[in-house]
Amino acid sequence: MSDESKRKSGDAELELYRSIIDEPTEYKNGFTWVTVAGAFFCGLLMMPGTIYLSLMTGGGIAASWVTLIIFSEVTRRAMKTLSKQELVVLLSVAGTMSAGGPIADLVWRQYLIRSDAVRDMGLIQTEVVAADLFTNDFVPGGPAAP
Repeated sequence: MSDESKRKSGDAELELYRSIIDEPTEYKNGFTWVTVAGAFFCGLLMMPGTIYLSLMTGGGIAASWVTLIIFSEVTRRAMKTLSKQELVVLLSVAGTMSAGGPIADLVWRQYLIRSDAVRDMGLIQTEVVAADLFTNDFVPGGPAAP
């Protein structure tokens, strides 16, 4: 059975997709200095912005795709191209970091205990730290921290 007969199916949309995407013929490493620079860019610029926007709006943003678009434009202006493997690695790193990681959870907890809603519900008394409902296990530094 030939490769061409294995690929035939009755679905026209699937055949169109198969005609657009080529099967890879060689393995290339996608972990390069460009993807390392992309990881630093995500960690230093995109992750804090994502954490801030998620706290202010209540939802996330498409930081991973924004990072991919920025890096593809930068490399295009530098007269270079990103390989498919580099794009996949950069997208996965950016997608992982766009969630904020463990830092986002700690920032959210500090944001929560200092919010007006929590204070107005009486969950935090500013004078007596022992009566607060949030423990140091939940929020390192506790509500009394400046």
